[in-house]
Amino acid sequence: MPMENITFKATTAENSYNISYELNGGVDPGNPTVYTKDDEITLKNPTKTGYKFLGWTTTEQVEPQNPMVIHRGTIGDLMLFAEWEAEVYTIAYNLNGGAFSYEHPTEYTIETNDIFVENPTKEGYIFLGWTGTELVGNIKDLVITKGSCGNRAYTANFAADDEIPYTVYHWTQNLDGDDTKKDSENYSLAYTDSLTGTTGANLNPSVKDIVGFTSPSTQTIVIKEDGSSELNYYYER
Repeated sequence: MPMENITFKATTAENSYNISYELNGGVDPGNPTVYTKDDEITLKNPTKTGYKFLGWTTTEQVEPQNPMVIHRGTIGDLMLFAEWEAEVYTIAYNLNGGAFSYEHPTEYTIETNDIFVENPTKEGYIFLGWTGTELVGNIKDLVITKGSCGNRAYTANFAADDEIPYTVYHWTQNLDGDDTKKDSENYSLAYTDSLTGTTGANLNPSVKDIVGFTSPSTQTIVIKEDGSSELNYYYER
C-alpha cells in the first residue's frame, strides 16, 4: 500500500428492469420494454381487428387493468398479458315485404361460423338478390364468412313476376235469362280465358265477338300476387 492517505467515493448505477408483453394476437402500440423505479408510465393500448381491448393482466393480477400504469417506485421485471373480447356487430335485413322461412341472426362476432343468408320470398315477385355491405350488384348466395367484422345491412330486391295467372270468364245470356241478373241462372259460361300478367298491373282484357250477342265494354282487372284475380264478362242477346 502507498504511504499516504486514500479517499474512496462510492457510486451507484440506477437499476433498469425489463417489461415483456404477450399481445395474444394484438398489434404492438410501441410501449417501452425497460423502466426504472423512478419512471411513471401509462401504457398504450394495443389493437386487434374484431376485438375490444379489456386491459393488461400479470401473473399476480388477473383482473384486466385499463389504463395500465406502472407507478413510480415499482421494481422488478414485468410480464404483461393483453386481454381481449370479441366485438359484437349487428346484421340488419330489409326484406322489402318479403319473408324468411326461418329466423336469421342479427348479431355476430369475428369468431362466428359462416352465416348463410337465405333468399327471402315474396308472393307474386321474383327475388333479384341482396345489395348492401361489401356487395357489388345483386347477390343471391349471400354468406357472412367467419372472420368478418363490422356492422352490416342488407336489402332484398324483388321484381314483379310477369307470369301471374288470372282468369276471364265470358257468359252469354240464356234464352229466357234476365239480363239484369248477372248470375249462372240467367247466363251460361261460354268461354274461359286463362291468362298471365304482371303482379300489380291494371289490365283491360279484350272481349269477344259472339254471333247473336252484344259484347260488353272492357273492364279493368288488377293482377293479384296470389293469382286469384278473376273477371266476368256478360254478353246480352
